[in-house]
Amino acid sequence: MKFIRINNINPTDPSYPSDYKGLDISLFKGASALYDEDYTYCYTITLQKDIPVHADIIEVTEAEYLQFKSDLENRPTLQDPIELLREEYDSLKKSQLEQDELIMELYLGGM
Repeated sequence: MKFIRINNINPTDPSYPSDYKGLDISLFKGASALYDEDYTYCYTITLQKDIPVHADIIEVTEAEYLQFKSDLENRPTLQDPIELLREEYDSLKKSQLEQDELIMELYLGGM
């Protein structure tokens, strides 16, 4: 079992499949492939014994693989856009109600 990083995995033309640099992806350990945000490189575990010699294939340690996995799991995620709009709407509604109350106090207090 080997831990590897494959660079330049995503082709510039999206109609072409990812380029695994001659690695046999059927020998990747199930669900071990971890991709960066842009899908330009991935870390994976392979059972392949003979790794092709390629500048974009780098053997890494288990610790490096696990660190990348941890970084992916702990990276901040974007909040749901609908939830963000709902929070903004609730805040604006509350502000509008407060302004309405102040206007009514001024109006009624001035009479």
